[in-house]
Amino acid sequence: MVSNLMNPPQGAEYRPLLGELFPEQFPFNYRNIFNHRYFWNKYWLTQRNCFAIAKRPHYVNYEILCNSMATRIIDFSQVEIYELMNDEMSRDELERVLLSQNEFTEEKFVVRAL
Repeated sequence: MVSNLMNPPQGAEYRPLLGELFPEQFPFNYRNIFNHRYFWNKYWLTQRNCFAIAKRPHYVNYEILCNSMATRIIDFSQVEIYELMNDEMSRDELERVLLSQNEFTEEKFVVRAL
């Protein structure tokens, strides 16, 4: 169920959520991906239910990841979806394609900042 990923109640009477929290909004501050902490913490239902999500692996789409973790509806009706024939590609070719589509590498972040 999507509602199971809702954030736990927060406030003065609750224990604060620990660690670096998973971004609630997209776009988020991409510099946070390259800090010393490798994981975001995603809490749900209570302050004791938590799992860690690695920041730097190449996710297909950070926007979809953020919206799904924030339990927002995602409309794919107008989206262009490309199917990769990865069984016909070498590993190097596939990695080049994935890297070329990754907007969140440190190199591309620096280019955007300039």
